[in-house]
Amino acid sequence: MQTTFQQLITTFPILGALISSLVAGVFSDKFGRKAGLWVACLFVAIGVAIQIPSENKAAVYVGRFVLGLGNGFLTTFSNIYCAEIAPAHLRAIMVGLSTQWILIGSIVAAATTNATQVRFDKSSYQLPLGILFVLPAVLAVALLFVPESPRYLLTRDRPDAARESLQTLRGTSLEPSEFELEFAEMVKGIEEERKIAKTVKPLDMFKGTDLRRTLLAMGTAVADSGGSGAWFLIPYTTYFMIISGIPVQDVFHYFVISTCLGLVACNVGMFVMRHVLGRRAFLMISAVGNALFMLGLAVSTTESVGASFETKSKCIITFCLLHLIWYSFGTGLATRPVSTELVSTKLRAWSFGATQAVSQLIIWLVSFCTPYFINPENMNWVSIPSIRV
Repeated sequence: MQTTFQQLITTFPILGALISSLVAGVFSDKFGRKAGLWVACLFVAIGVAIQIPSENKAAVYVGRFVLGLGNGFLTTFSNIYCAEIAPAHLRAIMVGLSTQWILIGSIVAAATTNATQVRFDKSSYQLPLGILFVLPAVLAVALLFVPESPRYLLTRDRPDAARESLQTLRGTSLEPSEFELEFAEMVKGIEEERKIAKTVKPLDMFKGTDLRRTLLAMGTAVADSGGSGAWFLIPYTTYFMIISGIPVQDVFHYFVISTCLGLVACNVGMFVMRHVLGRRAFLMISAVGNALFMLGLAVSTTESVGASFETKSKCIITFCLLHLIWYSFGTGLATRPVSTELVSTKLRAWSFGATQAVSQLIIWLVSFCTPYFINPENMNWVSIPSIRV
């Protein structure tokens, strides 16, 4: 695959997500969380529709960019919505569930592309693309049956609608007294924030105590997208393994194994994050694991002089899998819940959107530069001459 084409089809969705994350705050203030998710579904559908019949690279680039716009809105608004509707003691778990669905989606995508790779016509890529219509359609319909975020409605001075929304969300799970207490605390929290800041503007997240909150949230995003090393592996795992000598037919099995184990690790991580460790300790331990597994991968690909083909392949596979599984257990799970908890309610859409934009920028930089490092015609860092391809 040409380096430039490889870069662009990988990074255009990230660029689109970066842009949509930046405007998420403006959109959210005017139209709400549900409207943002509906627009996200529309962008995803349009992006897929452009790519399916396309026969030139320019159309693919446009489709990938529009798809990225939808992904940015989906990521931002789904996490904000979950954070605002969840009971306080379940907030991290509900936001963290997005990681589970990403892993499930990865398994479905891998199985689909593996099944269609034996086709030698356009259906080999059109069928996997067509499946991307399913989730936006289901989500768009499901949104008709869920209420708007009660916290958003309170910020728009609609207390009656907010009460009705919270009642719909909680149902009969709370006693009337417990429901009134939760609603009163929600109202009080927003009123206290309004006393501190009479207006809500984008630049407010860089003032006073909100500046510290915003910087901490952005720091967690950088730790995830840049510091973890995951985005060196995630977009290019298949290519990375193939040019390192692993047979093409085996790559799919290793990817599915790592994703399924990552799904299990994600559930274990949610338990540990809630019942065993605090957020900071959990993130620090996760970062140490990420660094060690990346170091092991680097040593396996560059310093294993004289080792046999089988030994090198096993080391590469082991550290790739361990890193991806550990990422699902720790950093990939914890960063979004922590980011949504750190920022203030009144600025959550702005601050979390900006945080996601920073994350997407780092991911874009890593994804754009990686082909120069790994492709044989460029720096060729991971190609091992002694390995049989």
